[in-house]
Amino acid sequence: MLERKPGNHSVTYTYRWIERVPLRHGADALKVNWIGVTLTGASGKTTYNGAFAASLPVTRETVADIAACARARWKRRK
Repeated sequence: MLERKPGNHSVTYTYRWIERVPLRHGADALKVNWIGVTLTGASGKTTYNGAFAASLPVTRETVADIAACARARWKRRK
């Protein structure tokens, strides 16, 4: 978990990930790294819950950066 305070708000980022999961059913399925991100406000209310698939190696040190890049990509496309 990572806690940030953008402006006057406290937000907790919770990351979950699993590596080399099949993208679909079958022996020949592409394996990807799955990342889940949950943002929780100071009141305990979940303000964002999202998931991404990545081909990059995911570790405790890289998960926050990969998730931030994935979120920025989808935010820009709206």
